[in-house]
Amino acid sequence: LVKFVQPYIKRGVGIELMNTLKSLQDPTSRLRELDMLVESLDELSTERALCLDEQRREREAFNKIITKSSTQKTLEGVVKQLRNIPWRRQVENQGLGEAELAARVQLMREDHEWDMSELDYNDLEAVHDVRKSAKELRYVTREFSKVLPESAGDMTEQAKAVQDKLGELCDCRANARLVVEICGPDAIDTAVRFVMCADEIIRELESER
Repeated sequence: LVKFVQPYIKRGVGIELMNTLKSLQDPTSRLRELDMLVESLDELSTERALCLDEQRREREAFNKIITKSSTQKTLEGVVKQLRNIPWRRQVENQGLGEAELAARVQLMREDHEWDMSELDYNDLEAVHDVRKSAKELRYVTREFSKVLPESAGDMTEQAKAVQDKLGELCDCRANARLVVEICGPDAIDTAVRFVMCADEIIRELESER
């Protein structure tokens, strides 16, 4: 959402805010991957026990980061900025025009649909980027629904469906990588099952193009 409204915020502030938010989010990435992996493993398996240990260590490391006084100070600063966004003078005087917002959302939708039509599902970075664009489209259409055309609701549902499916694909690939990283060669069979799941999702996505 900050990225979407960044052109309407005073120069430099929006970019700085996005960078700060990213720095706060980055330490959660591996923990989220471990959470998804543990949920996907058999409760009685050796792999799950090993991954639970890694999950615990990662959570402890994250708790140390998030409770640091410097991190808390950064969080407080972000909350303060979000509550008092320094809009550009024109926006303060005239507000955000509905037609302009609708045009920007429509452009986002067209760009996303084009990226989806050309997406190589074996390109991990490209899949990640398209997943992010689907998430952006979903959140923007939801949060700005009062000033967007009625059809924006359809965009939200479409974006959510794509985001969920791409999320499943990314999770399967991350699971395959992590389970071997943590458990070693003995987890190859489990990793193969995750890869097969990813292949099935790709076939489903390709059939819907």
